[in-house]
Amino acid sequence: MEPRVAVAPVPLESTDGTFTIGRDTFPDFDRLAHLGVHIQSDRVRVAHPQPEYVQTALDALTEACRQLGIPEASIVFVDTVVPPPAVGLRYGFKGSSRPTTRR
Repeated sequence: MEPRVAVAPVPLESTDGTFTIGRDTFPDFDRLAHLGVHIQSDRVRVAHPQPEYVQTALDALTEACRQLGIPEASIVFVDTVVPPPAVGLRYGFKGSSRPTTRR
């Protein structure tokens, strides 16, 4: 089986191009913020990374789907609206996922 992977469309209904992503599945945010760690804003906008970056992500997603036996998955790219500080501890969504897959 060769998985079908793609960059998913992100339907936007906001006038400024930003939207909120759920942080409900990341329970450590409150605890880490209390400790002084910068927590990524849940306000994001669609990102447009370089084609090479997108292809690398799709290749990794394809391989993960093969290994897990998932026939279809999609990925989206977003940038945080509120940038993190230049220095200090940070915690956010980069490298994490909320996959939309079908088995």
